[in-house]
Amino acid sequence: MTRRWERAINRALLQWQLAPAVRQYPRPRVVVTTIPIAAILVRVLQVDRWLYYCVDDFRNWPEMDRKGIADLERCLVEQADVIIAANEYLKRHIEEFGKTAVIITHGIDWERWSSPAREKSIEPISEWLRRYERPWIVFWGSINWQVDATIVAAISDRLVQGSILLIGPINTHDPKLGGIARVKMPGPIPQCMLSVLARHTDVLIMPYRRGPGVDESEPLKLREYLATDRPVVVCDIPATRGWADAVDIATTPEEFAAWVDLRLKVGVDPHQLEARQRVRGESWSEKAKQFVEVAFHSLHGPLMNLDPGRTG
Repeated sequence: MTRRWERAINRALLQWQLAPAVRQYPRPRVVVTTIPIAAILVRVLQVDRWLYYCVDDFRNWPEMDRKGIADLERCLVEQADVIIAANEYLKRHIEEFGKTAVIITHGIDWERWSSPAREKSIEPISEWLRRYERPWIVFWGSINWQVDATIVAAISDRLVQGSILLIGPINTHDPKLGGIARVKMPGPIPQCMLSVLARHTDVLIMPYRRGPGVDESEPLKLREYLATDRPVVVCDIPATRGWADAVDIATTPEEFAAWVDLRLKVGVDPHQLEARQRVRGESWSEKAKQFVEVAFHSLHGPLMNLDPGRTG
């Protein structure tokens, strides 16, 4: 969306849909957006504050118009009243535009994800899932360009039995994935079922390719994995390095496959489970409090000392 007339049409259509709804809310009104395209609306909605929640560097997403999204993000950052970044990398990304950001990392619903594995009670695992051969090596999330087919192939080469289950919406991805032995892509399952699936999984994996578009990400699934008691093998990216004592981190496809093979044989390291207790304090309720404090700072009086270097 780089042409001026395209932006004008989109702005008019979105304003027509959103303006009446926005006016129904009491003041003060704070709009939160995670996508740079919202820059076209900053001057047209009757709100008291715009908050840009930066969760990705979309310039590095291959399906994006790099120049178009960069221009929109620059415009949004310049006009936003408050900016929150999901990690240190994205905070530095915002600083490239001459602005500052407060870091609030993702949270976790500990109680939901931390139920003991292998409970004897009957759980609602659907029949379509039961048909896959055990053991289960599981990834959940968007099946897209971020998933490294080379890593998945290396895991497959070491398996003599079992299934590599890639659970989630199937988007633009490496076509080689579909041809790898033991790989199953059944599509998405209800969100409430993921924690149930986790209890029956043998190894959880995050086989992301390294490089732009991934290195700056803060995968929500990492914290979901950490809250379980399952073995977890992940790629070596900045977001995972802080959890090196809680998961197995691989730098090559061969190392990744070797870790998966080991965990299938010996299970999770008890020391890793102890280290994962750190994520317990990162609840969504606590993150929400931090978010509201930043979002409404000075609109209702001094709610907090707005320190751009503060982490959550």
